[in-house]
Amino acid sequence: MLSSELFNSGLHLMYYGMGVVFIFLTLLFVLTVGMSATVRRFLPDPLAVSQHSIRLDAEQISVITAAIHRYRNQHAIRRAAPHVSN
Repeated sequence: MLSSELFNSGLHLMYYGMGVVFIFLTLLFVLTVGMSATVRRFLPDPLAVSQHSIRLDAEQISVITAAIHRYRNQHAIRRAAPHVSN
């Protein structure tokens, strides 16, 4: 086999490989965009649902706040205190 034939064979193989990768990535992109559009169409936005479905009264807010303060006070030893150097 001559070196020019070997070189041409290498170029053909390179073009074939690049074409396969290009087609695969294009197909992957199209399918991803299509699936994303399908999900957005049939499923509601989770932030929009959560903003309208949560209604807390003052008592619930005070209970949640007290629970957070109690948790933080009980776990204060485990938190690292900021190091102050003199």
